Amino acid sequence: FALPDGMKKLQEYVKHARAEDEESVWVLKENKHRGQGVTPVKLKDIMGKLMTKYVEIKRKKTKTSSPYGYILAQKFIGNQMLIENIPFTFRIWTVISGGLDSIRGYVFDGSIIPFGDKEFFPEHDRDTLEQANDLIVNLFLQNRTKAKDPWSMTELKQYLLKKTDGD
Repeated sequence: FALPDGMKKLQEYVKHARAEDEESVWVLKENKHRGQGVTPVKLKDIMGKLMTKYVEIKRKKTKTSSPYGYILAQKFIGNQMLIENIPFTFRIWTVISGGLDSIRGYVFDGSIIPFGDKEFFPEHDRDTLEQANDLIVNLFLQNRTKAKDPWSMTELKQYLLKKTDGD
């Protein structure tokens, strides 16, 4: 849900969520980069978190791109692909050009795959929010000297080809 425009749809979604979905993990994303401002939250707590941030912004009279502080709310993908038990993220740079009749997108060859700074092992008896936090690659909070060097898209493709024995 893109915020603030999608707030009413998010409210409706939360209102009509089934009981078993209330414990699902979602992420709220601020308008920041490299994993900053990504907050995991359970669906049952999402509206409270948004309102708390809203009040905080109003009190501080902070200018933000969304009155809720977050620009996106999305369901967290828990079963993420890991490379050697380490979470990673994509830093893909694109260029969109052209006019209304000829829009084209280009992906920059220098896009990279940064890795987290520690291995991740799913544990069933651990809180799902803790596990979500461990999977989020926040480049500002991690020890970058402990992390693997970032891969290029070519290195990722080679790794995947080797793992899958195919295209």
